[in-house]
Amino acid sequence: MEYTKLGSTDIKISKICVGCMSFGKAGTMHDWTLDESATEEVVKHALDLGINFFDTANGYSAGTLRSKTDRIEMRDMEIVRRIQELAEGHGSKMQQIALAWHWAKGVASPIVGGTKMSHYDDAAGALDVTLTPEEVVYLEEPYLPH
Repeated sequence: MEYTKLGSTDIKISKICVGCMSFGKAGTMHDWTLDESATEEVVKHALDLGINFFDTANGYSAGTLRSKTDRIEMRDMEIVRRIQELAEGHGSKMQQIALAWHWAKGVASPIVGGTKMSHYDDAAGALDVTLTPEEVVYLEEPYLPH
C-alpha cells in the first residue's frame, strides 16, 4: 500500500479510502448493504492490504440516498467510453483509471465503496496505473458541469 499525509498533518493515511456506505444492517438501507459478517470479512481484507483510512460518515447509517448526481447522464457517456478506452490501453479496469485520475488531480485518498474483497484488490492495483497529462486532458475534455 502507498500512503500520504492527511492534509497538513503528520498523520499517514492509505491512498485508498474505504467508503463504509456499503456496511450496516443488510436490507435496511440499500439492497447491496453488507451484513455484519460480510462487513467484517471485507474490512479485514482491506486492513490486510494496508488500507487504514475508512469513511464512516454518519449519513450512511441514517439511510440518506444520493440524488440524481448518481445517475449517468447521456453527455457523460463519452467520458465513460474514454475511461473504457484508456483501461483497455493500460490493461487495467475502468475503476483503476478513475482512481488514477483522482491521484493525477491531487486527491490524496479517493473513497472506494466496495462490497467485495476484489473491489479493494482492484483499488490496490490502481496504484500501478499512472495517467499521462495528455490522458487526463483526454478524460476531462468532454465534461460539462452539471
